[in-house]
Amino acid sequence: MRYQITSLLYHMFLVSCALFLDAQVTHADSKAYIDKKQTNCEKHFLTSKPESEAYLRFIKQGIESGILSLRDLEEVLSFDRTVNPFSRSSENQLEVVLSNAVDKKLTQIQEDWGWVQNQIRKLYSKLNKKKEEREDAIEEAQWVMGLNHPKKYSTDREVTSSPSWQVIRDRVFIAVGSNDKKLHVVELDLDSGELLPLEPYVTGDWIRSSPSWQVIGDRVFVAVGSWDSKLHVVELDLKSGELIPLEPYMTKELITSSPSWQVIEGRVFIAVGSDDHKLHVVELNLESRELISFGSYETEGSIDSSPSWQVIGDRVFIAVGSHDHKLHIVELSIRYKKFDFLKLSFKNKKLIPFGSYKTEEDIHSSPSWQVIGDRVFIAVGSHDKKLHVVELDLKSGKLILFETYKTKERIHSSPSWQVIGDRVFIAVGSCDHKLHVVELDLTNEKLIPFEPYMTKGLIHSSPLWQVIEGRVFIAVGSDDYKLYVVELDLENGKLIPFETYKTKERITSSPSWQVIGDRVFIAVGALDHNLYIFPFRQRAKTKGGVR
Repeated sequence: MRYQITSLLYHMFLVSCALFLDAQVTHADSKAYIDKKQTNCEKHFLTSKPESEAYLRFIKQGIESGILSLRDLEEVLSFDRTVNPFSRSSENQLEVVLSNAVDKKLTQIQEDWGWVQNQIRKLYSKLNKKKEEREDAIEEAQWVMGLNHPKKYSTDREVTSSPSWQVIRDRVFIAVGSNDKKLHVVELDLDSGELLPLEPYVTGDWIRSSPSWQVIGDRVFVAVGSWDSKLHVVELDLKSGELIPLEPYMTKELITSSPSWQVIEGRVFIAVGSDDHKLHVVELNLESRELISFGSYETEGSIDSSPSWQVIGDRVFIAVGSHDHKLHIVELSIRYKKFDFLKLSFKNKKLIPFGSYKTEEDIHSSPSWQVIGDRVFIAVGSHDKKLHVVELDLKSGKLILFETYKTKERIHSSPSWQVIGDRVFIAVGSCDHKLHVVELDLTNEKLIPFEPYMTKGLIHSSPLWQVIEGRVFIAVGSDDYKLYVVELDLENGKLIPFETYKTKERITSSPSWQVIGDRVFIAVGALDHNLYIFPFRQRAKTKGGVR
């Protein structure tokens, strides 16, 4: 028994030292260590049978290590000071004391380890907090330094509308709609970097339409559609900063389509689609500040595609997509205003159908035009998963398919063109999570695709190009909460990630670039209710990063 007690005491001495020297040993590891050492010590003491001096030496080591206290030893011998410490009675009592001391020490070790774990957790919490504070400080410093800290303006609901810029003399304005039923206009103070909001203009329902500006002389107007079925136009008073509304133009259904302006021979027109299946064209009378219906063109489906104008010589065209699966082209006739004797002939033909091109599914995408030499092209996406490029033949009066480019999912995004030297490109997003770019090869009459750029979410947002000092960039939003900027490498035919900006919700809004002197900004809305303004910096080397 003496040797077993000595073995246990020796083992506890070793374990105690090990635990306090290495705080990473767990209780489970300690138990395994105890079992192993106890077996080894038992074998050693049963074979070597050490003398009492060795026994006393280990008791002394136990006291020095803190497993046994002097009070514990006194307790063993307190019944008789003259008793032989190696007698059977002393040995039994010593066994009890040692057993209690070991249990006590193990409990203390467990408590100490629990305390260490708790301190580690507290330390990690402090480190994480410091890390967040450091990141916030870096972002704040980057904005102060004019780097990449975004400015944001909060509305009361989701922003699916795409922001629109307008620079008037030395003042910079951004307009955007929101599901809070308001048209918001903010001014960007270039000196302070602050966003200065004007009093919003309130409509009767959600605004998913994107506002568009028109400057006519010294007068500034903004047009936007609303789900209250109305086309709204406000005039910006630069002196007072007020948005002065005109009487809205009423359609028969909600308006998701974004209005577009066109000035023709001093007359001001606005085209917009509606869920009443019609393309509406209204004229703004500058003197009376009235919106007067010019004409409408009816399709067989709702129109949430946004119309786009194209002037070719003395002819004026409007293109728009519809849920009837068709791309529609109409021609605007205003000749009766020039020649009153022809007024009756053109009374019911203010919008003359030119032709239509049929896809296999609904068209939510907005068409975009590109004139190359004497050839006229229109690009549009469709829910049939294809980008359609058609040519408008002015001689025959027909729409001729040039080629289609197929993605893996529906296309809600609107395509955008970019001409660089003698090369022509089209960019479009898809619900297959990818930004697609194709080159229009007029020599071989085909579309040459680039390797798409992959995001982690659906792309409803429409891409927008910007050329800065010879470098070609494309910005697009994604449902993965990010705004992406990629660079088009013309030599290698690749899309290279350049910059990524984070928001707190999905981005279905389309980004908008603005170059002001040597400064470049990108504006975009997000479903987190915010309008974001990201300062963009063109770095010396192309190296993607997350902001």
